[in-house]
Amino acid sequence: MCDMNEKIESENPHSSLMKGCIIRARMKKVIFLGVQNKYCSISAKAQLISKEPNTHKCFKNWLGTSTCLEPDIILEGFKESVSMHNLIYSRLIGDGDSSVIKILNMAKSYGPTLLVKKIECKNHILRNYINRLKEITSKRKSTKDHWKNLPNLTQYPKLGF
Repeated sequence: MCDMNEKIESENPHSSLMKGCIIRARMKKVIFLGVQNKYCSISAKAQLISKEPNTHKCFKNWLGTSTCLEPDIILEGFKESVSMHNLIYSRLIGDGDSSVIKILNMAKSYGPTLLVKKIECKNHILRNYINRLKEITSKRKSTKDHWKNLPNLTQYPKLGF
């Protein structure tokens, strides 16, 4: 099972720090944690005043785009799975992001014959479904009188209401 987390207050796809983990589904234990950071405050301050930064431990380890962070972190975990845990991950339980599974199968971490199969996470599916329903209802253009004209749904016990 894979999941990502961005260190930000709002839902910003262009955050500077991204963490990704691989969780063994049966044991519910984190077996890989990857962190990619696009920003270093010391280097940024030095660049702002056009000077070389002092010798420091720079945490900036990503130069690519923010959208490539998630697949890259998970791919790193898949590549290290055999050496770290002597495991081959044949299935991935993930969110609705199709780019991760596509990159994993293109990289062929376990050879040309083994492709990783994707299982959709039911929690992500339900959350996305609820968010879309909220979006639809918030954009609805109806009046209160409209709801008075609808029949009472509780009178239909066969429907389970």
